[in-house]
Amino acid sequence: MRMENKGPAGRTRPQVRREAALRRGLAGAPLVTWCMRYVAGACAFASRSGPIRCVPPPDAIQNQELIVFPPSSALILPATGILSVTPGGHVGKIDPLHHLRMAARAKKVGGAGLKRFVVHSALLSLIDPVRGEPTRTPLDENPDAISGGQQLKQKFLDSFALICSTSSKGAETASAVCLEQHDPAGAILRVARNRGLTPNDLTGLEDVLQILRVVARKEKSSTQAELDILRLVVDLDRARILSIAEKVKKGIRNLLQEAQSRLLTGQVKPEALAKPGLKPWLDRCPFTVASLRDCDPATMVMLVDWASQARWPYSEQLQSLLGLGDTQKPPWLDSLHKIARYHSAIKSMVKLAAKQPEVLAGIQIREVRAAPDPRPFPLPNWGADLLTAVRQLVGKEDSRVIMEQLEKHLEMHLGTQDVEAQLRRPRRLNLTLHAEMQIVVFYEGNGSPVPRMPFIGTSKKACFLCHEYLLRHPLRLRVSACHQKIYPSWMPPPYYPIPGQKFPRTPFTYLSEHIEQLTRSELKNALTAPRRPPNQDSTAGPPLTTTATESTGLGSWRPAGIRPSPGGGGRSEDLG
Repeated sequence: MRMENKGPAGRTRPQVRREAALRRGLAGAPLVTWCMRYVAGACAFASRSGPIRCVPPPDAIQNQELIVFPPSSALILPATGILSVTPGGHVGKIDPLHHLRMAARAKKVGGAGLKRFVVHSALLSLIDPVRGEPTRTPLDENPDAISGGQQLKQKFLDSFALICSTSSKGAETASAVCLEQHDPAGAILRVARNRGLTPNDLTGLEDVLQILRVVARKEKSSTQAELDILRLVVDLDRARILSIAEKVKKGIRNLLQEAQSRLLTGQVKPEALAKPGLKPWLDRCPFTVASLRDCDPATMVMLVDWASQARWPYSEQLQSLLGLGDTQKPPWLDSLHKIARYHSAIKSMVKLAAKQPEVLAGIQIREVRAAPDPRPFPLPNWGADLLTAVRQLVGKEDSRVIMEQLEKHLEMHLGTQDVEAQLRRPRRLNLTLHAEMQIVVFYEGNGSPVPRMPFIGTSKKACFLCHEYLLRHPLRLRVSACHQKIYPSWMPPPYYPIPGQKFPRTPFTYLSEHIEQLTRSELKNALTAPRRPPNQDSTAGPPLTTTATESTGLGSWRPAGIRPSPGGGGRSEDLG
């Protein structure tokens, strides 16, 4: 049997070396910081329960103890992570190196590493802005379907994030939400939103939560609560809903005209309209009003109700009227399905309040500090930067051929003959910190326990880079869906370096290496392949939470070989 070399106090030599390195790099400060934070966090518990014994994290200073916790309440802190105690004795998981990170200030990603990452992201976007198959958000599923306890909570978070996004331009108020259940006084909804929450929006969201609290106390029926919340939501999200409805209006009018023509010419069988209630439903379509911008609250309610019936009860009949088979759906139909999500969101929130009242009984909103302003990122020598990146990725000898293939690829997909001039034109990006990344920064830097359910609800599907970053982050937070679009304007979140580490390996380091490898592969293999089909936040695909939990690492388009993803430049309304 192999014997380990033991050092002082029976510890292995690697442990001794790690301790010495920690002492040299940290000078004792992290242990003091750790003790102060956790002792302060347990003061209320100590005042009621007597002496408390507190065990420092195992990857800090070994064999050190501060006598503060009662032996029966000792915290066992595994090497995979440390635990925090709130006054109520609730436990939440934190990043394993959190106590070390908090000894340093957050650092922004910058310099040559950021520029290289942005150029590689821009190259990938030029080759194909859609990096894989989009996955399906739970809000596109039938809201009357049976969901488990965990699914209900996740759907609730996506639902609440959806109604938090109030602007006509989704990127302006893209939202992300986490559920914290550590405090016995009540759960906390931690909300991050681009440009922050206005007082009016916060009031509207509080009104929604108040109705959910009433449902949790069994003082209001679910049916009445759904109607009351719908009225609040169409007022709160009026600008957002109307901006989507405008994209539906023309398509619906054409549908009604073409449906009549198809019926007269026999292209649609009469039995397609035989479903009870279908014709009256078509006749009262609210999208045909003269001006959607001037519609009253009752019409706003009808827009959501009509869209939900198009999405679920009359979905097959609508496709028959449109003459749709397995062909791609018209963009306006995807927009109609987006409006239907509000119906699904409201039912999901009320369902959680009714089935798990303990979650909603004392729930409160806590806002993450507003995101930093977009960061200007000029690329005055874009053409030279692009050529340099290609040479570094594929070699000088192959770079000329690759650049010629890239120009032909862009001519085909952009429909322009002057690609070379476009590639030489200076670029200026405004790097934006997405809402999902704001959540990550909050839990890294605030000292709060990470939610027991490591899930981020989002107002829209996560982009490709947010999704890939989360996969590489030690907090292991996840989202429900990803639209797989890549944005060169994506801002990497700041990070907390560990003192003593000269060359830290951060989640961004791993992401940057992955993007570099992917760009190299795409330059070699994807320039002669067709692009993936564009999507308008497509409702197709499997739910992200039921598929694989590894990075897709997708290369060129392979219709039959795409691996499912776990659950995306240029700016788009899907920018989160």
